[in-house]
Amino acid sequence: MIPINPNETDVLGESCFDTLFDLPDDLAIDIVDIFRNKQYSEKMVKEIVEWGLETGQKPLIWTQLDVSTPEAKKSAEDNGFEYVENRCLMVEHRKFTGDL
Repeated sequence: MIPINPNETDVLGESCFDTLFDLPDDLAIDIVDIFRNKQYSEKMVKEIVEWGLETGQKPLIWTQLDVSTPEAKKSAEDNGFEYVENRCLMVEHRKFTGDL
């Protein structure tokens, strides 16, 4: 987990970055989990797409429960990014591991 939040210096003991663009160049990102009010989702997807074009990475864009918007989904898909909407990563992980 690599937290990105301009309002925090660390989350769960991990140093926070202000934006995706502040990440070290040698980090490979598999999933970007959007966990904010849905009013920010489309803007965040656009930032992910821009960062992806700059770095050559195409992480899965995951939106938590009630975070997705049709505009955010369309922006991701129009730019070739896989997009998961309205699903909790922790719940899905527990289903996969059987740790319910």
